Amino acid sequence: MKTLTRTILLLIAPAAISNAAILTVDNRPSASAMFNSFVDAYAVANDGDTILLAGSSINYTGRTIHKRLTIIGPGYFHNENGIPGTNPNRAIISLTLASDPLLGSSSGTKLLGLSGDFSVQANLSGVVIDKCLSQSIGIGQWLFASPVSITRCYTGGLPLSFAAGSTGSIIRNSIVSTLTFSTTGINADRLVITNSFTGNPSTSISNSIFVLSNASSFIRNNISVSNCMAVGFATLPEGGGNINGQLVNNIFLNTGSDDGKWRLKVGSPALGAGTGGSDMGAFGGPNPYVLSGLPGIPRITRIVATSTVTSTSGLRLEVNAQGFAD
Repeated sequence: MKTLTRTILLLIAPAAISNAAILTVDNRPSASAMFNSFVDAYAVANDGDTILLAGSSINYTGRTIHKRLTIIGPGYFHNENGIPGTNPNRAIISLTLASDPLLGSSSGTKLLGLSGDFSVQANLSGVVIDKCLSQSIGIGQWLFASPVSITRCYTGGLPLSFAAGSTGSIIRNSIVSTLTFSTTGINADRLVITNSFTGNPSTSISNSIFVLSNASSFIRNNISVSNCMAVGFATLPEGGGNINGQLVNNIFLNTGSDDGKWRLKVGSPALGAGTGGSDMGAFGGPNPYVLSGLPGIPRITRIVATSTVTSTSGLRLEVNAQGFAD
C-alpha cells in the first residue's frame, strides 16, 4: 500500500476515444455520480463496460446480469483496518449472472470489491469474483452452477456452494466459513476455512488451514488434501505435507479486524509449510489476500483546490491518494 501526494495541474484536452465506458453510480442523496441507481446504469451499459459503485449506507438494488461487465465497489472493513477516506461504506448489492439466447450472456463478467449475494447460473464461463465480501441481502449465499474463479474473498458466516455444473472452478487465497463442493473437479488453494467443509472425490485442496467444528468429511469423502493444516482435530490424511492437531493461537494473530486476524503470527507453524516452502493460508503465495478487499484503483483521501482560477494559472489541485496493488 502506498500513500502518494501530488500537485496536479488540470488541463482541458480532448477525451481519448475508447470503445468501453466507465459508468459511476452513487445512490446517496445529493451524490454527483453519473447515475444514482445501478439499474439505470446497467440499462445503458454495453458489453465490456465498467460500472463503479460508490460506498453507501443504502443497499443498491441489484438485478440479473445478461452483459459482460466489470463491476467494482470500494471494498469493506475500512474502519476496522484503518483505511483512510471520507466514505468508509461498502457497496452492497445482490447480483445474479445468467445467460439467455435473447437477452445475452454475462460470461466474462468480473466482480471486484463488492459486498452482497452472488449467484452464477448455468452455461457461463470466465466469471471472476475477486476481493469481495459475502453479505446476505436476498439470496443468502454464494451459489455457482458454472465454472468460476473466486480469489481473495471473505465470506463471513454465509455458505459458499459449488453446485453441479461448476466443475473446473477455482477458489484461492480466501477466508471462508461454510464451504461445500457438491460436484467434482474443484481446485482450492491457500484458504482459511473457519466453520465447516464438505468436499467430493476429485476435489483438490492444498496449502489451506482448517478451523472446523466438524472434520468428518475428510474421511467420508476421501478428497485430495496436501500441504494443509488442521486446527483442533487430527483427521487430515497422513503424509503429503499435512499437519494435524494445531492450536489457533499458535497459528494466527487472532486479533484485530475480521479478516486481519487470520494473518499468520511470527513463529506460526504454517509459515513456510506450504508447497515449495511457501506460507499456508489466505495470505500466502504469489497472489495473497488483500485486507479490506480494496480494488486496485487509487483511493482519494484529500483534495485541496485553488479558490481562484484564471486562463493563465489554470486549476491547481493538491491530491492525497492511496494506491493499492491489483
